[in-house]
Amino acid sequence: MPPAGAPIDILGMDIAAANWSRDLWLAALIAAGYGWMLLGVPLAILALLRRQLVQREALRNLSEAVEQSQSAVVIVDLGSRIEYANAGACRQLGYTRRELLGRPWRELQAAETPPTLVTEMVATVRAGRPWSGEWTGRRQSGETYPAHGVVTPIKDSAARVTSFVAVLDDMTAAKRREAELQAALVRAEAGDQAKGRFLAVMSHELHTPLNGIVGFTSLLADTTLTAEQRECVDTIRLSADALLHLTGDVLDYSRIEAGRVALETVPCDPRALVEEALDLLAAQAAAKNLELLHRVAPDVPATVELDPGRVRQILVNLVGNAVKFTPAGEVEVSVRVVTIPPATVSAVAAAGSCWIEFSVRDTGPGIPAEEQARLFQPFTQLDGGIRRRHGGAGLGLAISRNLARLHGGDLAIESTPGAGATFRFTAATTTTTPPPVSVRSLAGRRVALVCAQPSLRAALAAALTELGAEAIPCELAAAPAARADVILVDCDPAFLVLARGGPPPADWPVARAVGLVHAAHAATDRQALRGRFSRLLGKPLHRSVLAGLFDTVSQSPVPTLASPRLGLRLLLVDDNPVNLSLLRHIAAALGCETTAVTGGPAAIAMLTGGQKYDAMLLDIHMPGMDGLEVVRRIRAGEAGAAAWDIWIVMVTADQRPEMRERALAAGASDYLLKPVTAAGCLAALRRVAKK
Repeated sequence: MPPAGAPIDILGMDIAAANWSRDLWLAALIAAGYGWMLLGVPLAILALLRRQLVQREALRNLSEAVEQSQSAVVIVDLGSRIEYANAGACRQLGYTRRELLGRPWRELQAAETPPTLVTEMVATVRAGRPWSGEWTGRRQSGETYPAHGVVTPIKDSAARVTSFVAVLDDMTAAKRREAELQAALVRAEAGDQAKGRFLAVMSHELHTPLNGIVGFTSLLADTTLTAEQRECVDTIRLSADALLHLTGDVLDYSRIEAGRVALETVPCDPRALVEEALDLLAAQAAAKNLELLHRVAPDVPATVELDPGRVRQILVNLVGNAVKFTPAGEVEVSVRVVTIPPATVSAVAAAGSCWIEFSVRDTGPGIPAEEQARLFQPFTQLDGGIRRRHGGAGLGLAISRNLARLHGGDLAIESTPGAGATFRFTAATTTTTPPPVSVRSLAGRRVALVCAQPSLRAALAAALTELGAEAIPCELAAAPAARADVILVDCDPAFLVLARGGPPPADWPVARAVGLVHAAHAATDRQALRGRFSRLLGKPLHRSVLAGLFDTVSQSPVPTLASPRLGLRLLLVDDNPVNLSLLRHIAAALGCETTAVTGGPAAIAMLTGGQKYDAMLLDIHMPGMDGLEVVRRIRAGEAGAAAWDIWIVMVTADQRPEMRERALAAGASDYLLKPVTAAGCLAALRRVAKK
């Protein structure tokens, strides 16, 4: 302490205090450091232990996963010896773990494994890249098995390959399943081919008699016929055409399932399609006393681009079903132009398409809503009772819906039980011609309608009005006094009773009377009616027939296809005498000279004999030597050098595209489908003349 009165060294005191404070902080820091050291080491050890526990848990999980894996997992050192093998490897290879450790890796591969595969695998993994592939493994028992493996290199921190891990899978079961599937596929394809061959043969056998019916009917149609005879011939022709289409239903269904049906769109008249379909079913409807009606809206184009055969097939199916299931009343077909919402337009339809809707309405019992969806399933009808009463395989609606969808539209039903049903199908046509100009051929004429059926009377009145005539509905008793140019009478059962009673009353105007009859009228009934009418017209009445109501019956010969004089010499070859006779008649009508032989050997013999022909019409399906073999032999020169280039037209009912390709590949020049018609034969022979 300084003496009394001495001055106080404030600066020194401050320095001393500062040094003391520094020493104090230093001591505190040292103490804290020792404290952290004492506490931090245990904490660090605890963290390390915890990390090791996590790693051990992960390793344990990984080890258990590898051990429990169904795949074989082995680790191989750089010397190709096994360092590790899991339980899956032991099960797959048949060794114990002890037996596997240290064993050369290549002993697990069978001798069948290609050496190049082993070399590629070793080079790939030693280069540090993974490899995967299949080889043949070998078990301890010596049994070999197919294996798939993935071999991956293991690298150290310096990216050096230290060993390899291989994961192997036994492919025995997979290969067996694959073989079974392949065998099943082969069997299925063989079954499809056998079915196709069977259907083709059956189609050919059915088409052979139909060829005679259609061909000779076409020849008969080219002769002088009365209007009534022509109507009968046309009905025979249309019925044969319908039978041809119906025999193709089974083929169609199998082709639709395989996606092999292609449409043949050509310009066609929708009015004619409807009338032809109704003609085919007129007899069935008449047998049940059903009226067949049809209406075509005025704005429907005169010509549309559709597949007429397929559209007619749909109409025949729908109208046929309506007639089958309608006990009384009527069946009406309507055609109109519709607008389809863009959201529902099919991809098949092109932009700017004109949509045509065909509808078939009946007065049958109707179909419950819960049953409607099942109608379009193949081989399905509403119930067993209906099947027993009406029969059928239930293919018609399924085929019709698919055909409608091929046209870009669809087929649907509207029905209420007790109120009948209406089936509608739409079709897209890309090109059209305008609606037909209204032909007012009956302008200023008055037609008295004697018709008991209100629906038929309304349909006839509408058609007559469209043609410009004045329709006057009246009763039979008032008809003679009616101021009408023509009296159009529906010859219903009540009128037939009057006709059978004797000659008509003295005041009955036979010259002005025209009768409407259906296909089911017996010959005796028609004979009784002829005494009361100047003409008999068949129902359903075509628009063109109604338009010519006042025309006189022409007895002049119909122009025939016999007018072209092709002057060809033809060799006709077929094993069926009816087909040969048909071909001879058609060829003669076309001004051709023919020689007919049965069978392939006879054809080759005829050509070998030195006879010169411009062309040969050759059937494909013949016993002994078929048409394809005949073509091959002719093209190989077996019929002589002068005949090897003869023009050969293959004639067959086989419509399969592959058969056409086979015929042309064999050396055929042209392909003509049965039933052979005069028009089809003329087109084929004109190609001969132009060669």
